[in-house]
Amino acid sequence: MDSRGGQRVPFCQVFHCFETDNHMLKAAWQRLPDPLRRAASRLTPEPVRQIATRSWVVPVNYQHRDPSNAVVEAAHAVKVAEMYAELVRSYGQSLQGLRILEVGPGTHFGPQLLLADRGADITLVDRFVAPWDAGYHPHLYGQLRKLTGPSRALDAVITAQGYPRECLTIINQPAEAMTAVPSGSIDLVLSWAVLEHVYDLAAVCRSFARVTRPGGVGHHQVDFRDHLHTDRPLEFLLSSALRAKIDFSYRHGERGNRRRPDELVMLLKRAGFDRVDINVTEEASPAYLADFLPRLRAARASPYRSWPTDDLCILGAKITAWR
Repeated sequence: MDSRGGQRVPFCQVFHCFETDNHMLKAAWQRLPDPLRRAASRLTPEPVRQIATRSWVVPVNYQHRDPSNAVVEAAHAVKVAEMYAELVRSYGQSLQGLRILEVGPGTHFGPQLLLADRGADITLVDRFVAPWDAGYHPHLYGQLRKLTGPSRALDAVITAQGYPRECLTIINQPAEAMTAVPSGSIDLVLSWAVLEHVYDLAAVCRSFARVTRPGGVGHHQVDFRDHLHTDRPLEFLLSSALRAKIDFSYRHGERGNRRRPDELVMLLKRAGFDRVDINVTEEASPAYLADFLPRLRAARASPYRSWPTDDLCILGAKITAWR
């Protein structure tokens, strides 16, 4: 109940209400005669026009999840947990007692629960924390338990039908302002295909520096592509900063924030990380660059019009930052 005696509505349900109302707005817009619609388009601010002409985008973590995918997703969760464990070993660390912060963990927390079983102290932060789904999560965690055997953490969440504090610390805050995470309290910060979706990358880098202890490390896999057109991965760089900002907000960051590798490295160093390494994992094809670069150089409104080609060609990279 809220302070006025009304019933508190989960945030994810609010998006579904917006989605329903927006279909009505879109239908009304499409019924307008073409001349009137064109005139209205010229006079209507861009954010209102986007809402009127397209469907409201519900954040991925709030969308319906299919329990029939549980077997495949459980197997993937095991692989991710092993990848994280190997990463920890590569830094000469042990999972036992290691304080790990992961930003943007996704629609389920299978890998993180497996790491908690090995003794890691796991904190998860997300602007849109995936809510417990009784039709999905028990199936997934049940399949995961079949693959891994007895598990204190998995048994606890299945029994509780939720996430007990002794298994995971879950914080519903944006990475830009992780005020619930104490300063210098984290040994290892992880993110996987997350930093390209944040609203304020500079603020996120400052947050990472604040919560990471001296000597701690951050490991971030970043996808620098246009997520709306992965086959044409740099198309979103053609638009102006204003248009890109509107589109980014409308899609809750899911298209990507356009920030390039050199920008991320610079922001991490400026935030206080002593050393930042970049390991390129994917590059744009020469054929695509030959088609794209002339269009970018001619895009007068784009802040990336004169951006260096060697940085533009990087589509994916692993970024490691030492505090």
